[in-house]
Amino acid sequence: LFWDLLGMTCLMYDIIVVPLGAFEMPEQLLTKVTAMMTTLFWTLDIPASFCTGYQTDTDIQFDPRKIATKYIKGWFSLDIALVVIDWATQLFLSHNSGVLRMGKSVSRSVRVLRMIRLVKLRRIVADITDRIPSEVFRTLLRVIKLLVFIVLLNHYIACGWYWIGRNNFGGHVLCWVPEAFDDHDGGTWYRYTTSLHWSLTQFTPASMEVTPTNPIERTYSVCVLLFALVTFSSFVSIITGSVTQLQTIHSRKLHNQMLLRRYLSERRISAELVLRVCHFVQRQQKHMGGMERLRTKEDRVEALKMLPPSIIADIRFQAYGPTMLVHPVFYFLHAISEACVKQVCS
Repeated sequence: LFWDLLGMTCLMYDIIVVPLGAFEMPEQLLTKVTAMMTTLFWTLDIPASFCTGYQTDTDIQFDPRKIATKYIKGWFSLDIALVVIDWATQLFLSHNSGVLRMGKSVSRSVRVLRMIRLVKLRRIVADITDRIPSEVFRTLLRVIKLLVFIVLLNHYIACGWYWIGRNNFGGHVLCWVPEAFDDHDGGTWYRYTTSLHWSLTQFTPASMEVTPTNPIERTYSVCVLLFALVTFSSFVSIITGSVTQLQTIHSRKLHNQMLLRRYLSERRISAELVLRVCHFVQRQQKHMGGMERLRTKEDRVEALKMLPPSIIADIRFQAYGPTMLVHPVFYFLHAISEACVKQVCS
């Protein structure tokens, strides 16, 4: 899990930094060190992938030969190509020859292929989400993931908008970048935030002073508007559904508290005693997870019926095993044969 979190961090670095190449920012020491550390991680990730098991339909596969075969047929070729190009760029970046400058441009272009690793990022986030026992925190995490996706989406649209305005495709006289900025107007950060501001206005009813000035920019703006028209309503509906789910989770607890306050009010209970009762009930709800919380029975979970008997046996062993192993007989039996105790739990 720790290695996956490092991989997720490096992926987020690539996701943010790669499109910023449109602004042609000067490379600083921190940028060089971070790029070197990222390249080093992906280099070490190649041998680590040969030692990492993978999930099958019913179990986790740890056979080295099968792991190597699966990795070689999958990510190995792409990982090697990206790492070789990255190291070549890092080692010869100090030179100024035209060949190396071209290699640097090719490296930036090929690095976009690293976005394919978002498939891994989705798996890592799903594994982290499955480890969270609270439905409330899982729902909040889904909302946070959606907000992060919206910000990253606008980040890419903003970088593309600036890239089109800076390159002057088609030889047009007017472009929005020269019209909006002077030669020394605000620096890179101001140019980026202006582009991001324009991108955000395409998803909302807001407006700003930056507008398209040629057919290519107008076409890009129309495409972004059509895309925002479809996606923004989806984002709103998903967030609304998540908030509704949170309210549903807390509805029973809120209903119990309302009935309690109504009961105390109708009986003219003093404010001091009402405060004591409410504080005690709130503490009990936090400790018990709800006043009327019931354990979910196995026969009510439809998804369990799709699992193979081996996984069902593991689930029942982890669910009932700790209680059974308190008894000395089952503890001694577990020391002799774990499979026997699993059979008893099933």
